[in-house]
Amino acid sequence: MSAASSSRTRRSFLVPSAAALGLALLAALAGFGPAPATAGEVPKSLEPIYDSYFRVQNALVSDNLVAAKTGYALLQHAAEQAKTSAQTASAADWNDPLEAIGSASRRGVAAGSLDDAREAFGAVSTSAVGLAEHFGAGFEIQVMFCPKAAGGAGAVWMQREQETANPYMGKANPSCGEHRKTLKPASQ
Repeated sequence: MSAASSSRTRRSFLVPSAAALGLALLAALAGFGPAPATAGEVPKSLEPIYDSYFRVQNALVSDNLVAAKTGYALLQHAAEQAKTSAQTASAADWNDPLEAIGSASRRGVAAGSLDDAREAFGAVSTSAVGLAEHFGAGFEIQVMFCPKAAGGAGAVWMQREQETANPYMGKANPSCGEHRKTLKPASQ
C-alpha cells in the first residue's frame, strides 16, 4: 500500500461527516446527556426533548422548514440519549414513546415540505403528550387540539404559551385550535 493510499484511508476513517459533526456540536451546546430520575422527579433527560419539541412547534407556527428540520435533528438526538439513560420506568412508559419520537423526528429531518414536517409533528406530539402526562415537566404545558390537522382527523400538540399557536396551520391560521388540558408542573 502506498503512503498516499494509506493516508487517504486514515483520513476517511478518522474524519466524520460534516452532518455528524454538526449534530454532535449542536448536542454538546444544548447540554444533552442522560441523567437518571428518582421517584417523584421529572427525568432530566426529558428536558432536551421538551426544548427540542418546542423548537419544532415554534418553527412550524412560523412556517420555517429549515428551523423545524434543525429542531427535529435535536429532538431525534435527545430521544436517542434519553433511551440510554437509566430509568425505572417500564418500556411501554419510557422506551416506546421515545422510539416513536425518534422515528417521527427522522421523518421530520427528511421532510421536503412544511406539510411533510407537520405530518411528522403529529406523530411526535402524540408520544410527547404521553411522556408529559406520565412523567411531567418542570413547567406548565398546554395540551391543544387542531380539528383540521391530519386531513380533518385532528391532531394534538403541546405548547407553553396560553395563546393558541397552531403548528399544523402555521401562519395561515395560528389561532385555530382547542385547549384540551393544562399539565401542571411536576416536582423537580
